[in-house]
Amino acid sequence: MRLDMMGALLGEGAGEMTGEDFAADLKTAFAKKLPRGTFASRVERGLGGRSGKSVFIQFTTTGKKDWSNGIIHNDPSMTQLWIHDGTDADGVMLPKVKIEMTMGGSVYGPNASNRQKVGWRDRTGTPAQLLKHVTAYFDKLRDTYDKFDNLPKQEGVEFSGESVDLMDEAVMVGGVSVERGPTSANVLSDIGKVAADANKLLKEKGLGKVDEVVVGLLSLFPQVKVSVDIWYDGPTDKEETADIVGTALHGKVGAQWNLKDISRTNLLSRWIIEKK
Repeated sequence: MRLDMMGALLGEGAGEMTGEDFAADLKTAFAKKLPRGTFASRVERGLGGRSGKSVFIQFTTTGKKDWSNGIIHNDPSMTQLWIHDGTDADGVMLPKVKIEMTMGGSVYGPNASNRQKVGWRDRTGTPAQLLKHVTAYFDKLRDTYDKFDNLPKQEGVEFSGESVDLMDEAVMVGGVSVERGPTSANVLSDIGKVAADANKLLKEKGLGKVDEVVVGLLSLFPQVKVSVDIWYDGPTDKEETADIVGTALHGKVGAQWNLKDISRTNLLSRWIIEKK
């Protein structure tokens, strides 16, 4: 039996919601708060390198026509959420699961001119509790978004239902491994630790420090592709700082990966990393 959104938020019928139901209810809540955006979801076995059935949620605050050069990473707050191994063999959500944010948590202005963080914490709970948790995040995200005068308005827009799924054809059974190299999960973990290495190099040059590293999995098939946003704790020399950060990233991912520098500002450097 499928739960409606209100029933879920009240905690009724726990254990009867499928992963698809969970994603559909989130989409309904999202459409009301951020109608200019896009929303995509997958519930499949093997996503993110896990053997169990996982729920993947991705959303943006604006649509493709709003993105500079049509690039999804230029959305003010592209976000990815995961519930790993979150269902039983029949696809019904387990009584207690954990939702994690692997990309998002901030809103930034055009060309990353400025940024405001949005409060988020990964949480473990019932599906009903997690629905309420993410719906509350939509409220905070909208409130933060509306503080930017130079972003496209949400008011008066009707949700188009647009879906841009960066997971592409990421359907793999039994987990994901990269031939002759680390697993995708290891790569994500290693990149997330790049701040310490980068900060050692930046300190030597007197160029400030890395404030936050946001890693997102873009695709698993036909090859692993990862996005990396590296935020600084304040304005810095965008060229020299990005060069130093690039050196630290190269040290983490190794020679078997291509590292593409796609954006540099005084507050952010943005990279795409993919298997050669």
